[in-house]
Amino acid sequence: VYLTMVQCPRCSRYMSNYYEATVQVRAMNRFLTDDERKELDDFVRREVEKRLKKDRMSFISKFIPQKEGLDYQIGSMGGARNIVSAIKSKYGGKVNETAKLVGVEKDTGKNQYRITIVIRIPEYKIGDIIEYNNKPYRVVSINENKLYLEGLTGKREKISLQWNVVEKNTKLLCKENECSTATVISISPKTIIAMDNENYEVYDYDNVFQNIKEGDILRIFKYNNVNYVVNVINDFNNKDDKNNKNDGDKDNKDNKDNK
Repeated sequence: VYLTMVQCPRCSRYMSNYYEATVQVRAMNRFLTDDERKELDDFVRREVEKRLKKDRMSFISKFIPQKEGLDYQIGSMGGARNIVSAIKSKYGGKVNETAKLVGVEKDTGKNQYRITIVIRIPEYKIGDIIEYNNKPYRVVSINENKLYLEGLTGKREKISLQWNVVEKNTKLLCKENECSTATVISISPKTIIAMDNENYEVYDYDNVFQNIKEGDILRIFKYNNVNYVVNVINDFNNKDDKNNKNDGDKDNKDNKDNK
């Protein structure tokens, strides 16, 4: 008996760097940062591992780091689309798919195509200040289909934008962690007075916030020579303090009951 060693079609394709799709991970209007590269690469590889349990052709045939982002050659179109869908669900963004004719199948005579799917994650993070229609807005939420914004003027209107609108008609004004800060020094029903923590100038703002108190820290931003309140930094801290206090009171009560 003579044994002939052969590879299964899947392994043969894997060893020959076969691929049906290229996934290109990019960011809107900028290059991916080093942190984003690492996070996204880890995420893609985890998704590939999950997909391989259902589709053994969803392997990464080749990984090609680019200056502007990350490229992955994937063994199956379905696997590539699944990976892109997972990225979009987690990070949001815009997807574009194109196809290219690469040959004809010998057995069936059908055209063979390779697809390229570009996923562009948002340029912005939650809390960033952006410009839209010549007005400043704060990014308050991101999902796979839309960017949600809150105005910095008047009643702080809330709007949502599709990603194609975001990419073409908005621009970054300031990252959240780069905004200046001011300390609240006086409060009235209609007005908040705060002092800039850098130059000690004093500003008046409309009081549109709940549960604000003297000593709270405001994140502020100047746009066209007008100073705006972005948010109250201490809101989150106050909630934590309150929760910690409640937890402490509960613990004290439990200890008292045990005694």
